[in-house]
Amino acid sequence: FGRVRRVPEVKSVHNHIAAAGSRQAGNTPIQGMCADLIRIIIAEVYEWFVDELRPNDVEAYPLLIIHDEVISEVDEDHCEGVAWGVREIFERCLTDRESGEVCCEVPIKAESKVMERWKKYPLIRSCNVFARLQKDSK
Repeated sequence: FGRVRRVPEVKSVHNHIAAAGSRQAGNTPIQGMCADLIRIIIAEVYEWFVDELRPNDVEAYPLLIIHDEVISEVDEDHCEGVAWGVREIFERCLTDRESGEVCCEVPIKAESKVMERWKKYPLIRSCNVFARLQKDSK
């Protein structure tokens, strides 16, 4: 995505500083790419919630983003469908919308599940949908 980070520590004459710079240089592209993916994903999830779910009287709101995870609050009756849809958005986040062409050679795998957090509050009829990038996609 064109992200650039200069790491002058790599050229340090002090071994511990050069080693730290080397770790930063290796880690930066991975963390930067993950951050960019989550930005793309949350924008698409929110667009799907607003454009497709809410006009059909499905209440769904993204609540929290932590690293590579998105937690959403959803009407109890629609939890499974929204969990499936959010997982699909995660997995096709690098697919060109118009051509359908995948922009990345490595497939992105995600997992989603419904968390029933509100059982102790019988008046609240909603659930949380949790989705994240899979750590191990064998």
